[in-house]
Amino acid sequence: MTMKHSAYVLFTSVLFLSCSAPGPKEVTIELVEALSEGDCDQARELVVGDAFFIVQMIIDGGCVKDVMTLKFVSYTESENTANCGCIADRGGVEVMFNYRLLKENDGWKVSSWSLDF
Repeated sequence: MTMKHSAYVLFTSVLFLSCSAPGPKEVTIELVEALSEGDCDQARELVVGDAFFIVQMIIDGGCVKDVMTLKFVSYTESENTANCGCIADRGGVEVMFNYRLLKENDGWKVSSWSLDF
């Protein structure tokens, strides 16, 4: 194998790994950021099931920004499900969200979430 060929194989491997589908933690963060910024179209792409109806209700209500800053995210993952717990600052109030995710053919999607004060 030539040096050029080795470099090409290494480059394509790194490119492939960097383009892989986001995991449950990344999808949860994307959803929180999308809702925080008022990007409900992006949020709708990240959800299924009960979470889809929650996002649709947010859209029907005018898709107002829900500004919050994530402080901590933890998750557990099995083959096709995951749970993410997030602590966020929401206007000076610390809140905890619990997200449930399902692995679909096109990647991880948030299927439901709850809020604990």
